[in-house]
Amino acid sequence: MDKVMEEREKDAMSEIYWIWNENEMLSLRKAELETELVDLHYKNKLDELLKVQREGLGPIVSGLDQLKKQHNTLAQAVDTTRHHVPTKGINIPVNERDYLVDMGKALNETEQLLGEIHMLTREHQPQVKECAKSIGALKDATLNEGVELYRLNEVMAAVSTLTTHETSLKIQHMDLKDPRAAELNQLDITKSVLEQ
Repeated sequence: MDKVMEEREKDAMSEIYWIWNENEMLSLRKAELETELVDLHYKNKLDELLKVQREGLGPIVSGLDQLKKQHNTLAQAVDTTRHHVPTKGINIPVNERDYLVDMGKALNETEQLLGEIHMLTREHQPQVKECAKSIGALKDATLNEGVELYRLNEVMAAVSTLTTHETSLKIQHMDLKDPRAAELNQLDITKSVLEQ
């Protein structure tokens, strides 16, 4: 009876080990597929953006040959055309001194108006600066939190892998020491792993 029980325990342990091994292989495959999925999402988004760019640039590219042919004709036409700036509506001063005096008055008036605008708006500037500083600090804190979360995910993945490896090594070590005790301990370890 004890021999039959031992055989059953051995069979159960080997099945549990096989299930654990299959679980590990499926976990690795899942991680590979998730990485591939992220890559495919990125490629799909890139394809969509490239398609939009192609559609937008299509008419321009199709007209480039015609533009190249017409460029020489346009260049010759521009070179042979008389260049002339129309002076309609432009103030050409008769007396340069009066013009400079009027220009100085206009510049003084502009300076005075800018000073008044500055006086009206300077009360609100510190609030805007403080808000901008707060937003910048919030942005920096958010970026730092993102980096920290990424690092913690990496650490958790490494801890999970090391725990699995350690459990496997413990089982192997027990198998080498005492096969009967190893089977009982392996059941305990397997139960604890399954409970996690």
